[in-house]
Amino acid sequence: MSESDYDLHRLEVLRYEVLPRLNAGSPGYTGVRLILPEQASGHQLQTVILTVVDWQGQPCAICRIHAETAPTETQRLAPGHIYVRGRKEQEGAFYVFGGTLDTARLPGEVIITIHSDAPVLELAPRQETLANLLAAEAEGLLGQVEAARGWRREQLLERLAAAGARTVYLAALQSLLARYETAKALSPLHAGLIALLHSEKQWYLQSGQWGTPQPDLEELVATP
Repeated sequence: MSESDYDLHRLEVLRYEVLPRLNAGSPGYTGVRLILPEQASGHQLQTVILTVVDWQGQPCAICRIHAETAPTETQRLAPGHIYVRGRKEQEGAFYVFGGTLDTARLPGEVIITIHSDAPVLELAPRQETLANLLAAEAEGLLGQVEAARGWRREQLLERLAAAGARTVYLAALQSLLARYETAKALSPLHAGLIALLHSEKQWYLQSGQWGTPQPDLEELVATP
């Protein structure tokens, strides 16, 4: 299936669409738009599951959003997974480094739009993709920082949400680049990830967004 055909499949069958990439080689998208019917059937989406940040900057427990419970105001998102489910099964998953969620109510449905200034990774179930691997590596990094600091996950997410999605993403890139400098006997998928990391760093350097110096995740959360 071509990319344009898959875009149409997303919208017509799964009832969501991805927003444009930040750059041609980006592993993810600038956002995703989800359509939640008030009366879902078949593959139509019914629930969005994610972590939002409250007005005090505290990450809330996992939030389940339905058409009738969709927030009326813009919500900030903490880094982590987003799951979208139909009436009977999981239909898809994404990974965000932070972002915002907005809601528009239309007759018979609610449109939820997630925006981020870091790539929103679309994850493929039971497949080995660069987006899947990057999300898994990012989660692994968060777990290592959490353990090293002796924090609860909520404490770490609060610090990362305050930093912003792009800042968190760049710090994750720096951490992974440092990790793979000494890596040996890489699988082809990990070799592809390393090429992606270098490509992303180059793009952010050329666009003037790469820090000098660029902190990694441990350094980022250590900053008061």
